[in-house]
Amino acid sequence: MSDITLSAMKIGRRTSVERDRFLLTVVRSSPGLSLYELRKLTKWPTGRVDGSLHRLLNARRIMMHSLDRNGRHVNLVYPRRKMRTDMIEVPVNVIKLGNPIWKDQAFFYALDNLSFGVTGERFPKWHDSAGFYVKVKPQHVHKKIRLVIPRRFREFYHLENNHRTVTVSDNNILVTITGRFISS
Repeated sequence: MSDITLSAMKIGRRTSVERDRFLLTVVRSSPGLSLYELRKLTKWPTGRVDGSLHRLLNARRIMMHSLDRNGRHVNLVYPRRKMRTDMIEVPVNVIKLGNPIWKDQAFFYALDNLSFGVTGERFPKWHDSAGFYVKVKPQHVHKKIRLVIPRRFREFYHLENNHRTVTVSDNNILVTITGRFISS
């Protein structure tokens, strides 16, 4: 059993403030986990994790990033100050990592003013119609593909101020600008 699981079991009957503090520590040590992954890691009931996440969200201690995984909506949890707007992380089990796709290159395509696409190989349909595109090298970190969003895309889509939804389908990533962050 992991140290986090043992600590979570000891905290189980404590006050909500203590549980929230512990869950925030878990989120800080493992940013980008879903509610299901946090529940599995802490061995807490779903309602306990969900309640703690909502209190932390209302207290502006965490942020949630929406991700659609083949039609299933998932919220990934990040510490408030550590959510990066200059990258996309996708779990490797969501992307097909066939050789050489997603190993050495990724293509960012500016599709319109509210969405851009990312592929592991040149995608002719997007390549021919994109306003602009940039080729980058993906990073493989902790069972995730990490893609640093090119500066031109960050500036064009104002990613430091806008919320985005990441959808993975047919081994491609579609990023849609869905609203603005509310600053605290």
